[in-house]
Amino acid sequence: MKNLTIRVVKTEPELAAMLHQRWLVLRKPLGMPRGTESDRYDGNALHVIAVNSDPAVSASQSLLQPVIGSARLRELSPGVGSIAYVAVLPEFQHQGIGSALIQHLIELAKEQSFSQLRVMARASVIRFYQRFGFVARAETVNYLGTPHRFMDLNLNGEAG
Repeated sequence: MKNLTIRVVKTEPELAAMLHQRWLVLRKPLGMPRGTESDRYDGNALHVIAVNSDPAVSASQSLLQPVIGSARLRELSPGVGSIAYVAVLPEFQHQGIGSALIQHLIELAKEQSFSQLRVMARASVIRFYQRFGFVARAETVNYLGTPHRFMDLNLNGEAG
């Protein structure tokens, strides 16, 4: 997408906007209430957002730019990171925004010297993560009524 900016959340209003966007994409379609889009790990994680950085939007409106995509990176254990809550508003899907979010998180993980990344992916998006080198584990788990699979990415360049 043209005029797309991917960056780490910096302010409380941005965090609130990101959580609302996350709920709209990941929880509202499942009939889940506000508050279910967050968990106890959010406070110790890096949150990235995708916003439309069209120059036609003035600097005074920059806080009002809607969050169109978001994702989270956190440390699971020394050297191992977790990607979660990857969400892109439906009207912006299939435009490269999810890919840009994942690529940004992979770079942040490398900067933090992570050697491995993990994600619990909905079965419907396994191929998406495979494009980045993630390898699916054999077992399928049911989470929120939807089949998921854990996937791993070795950041040291060795096979899964």
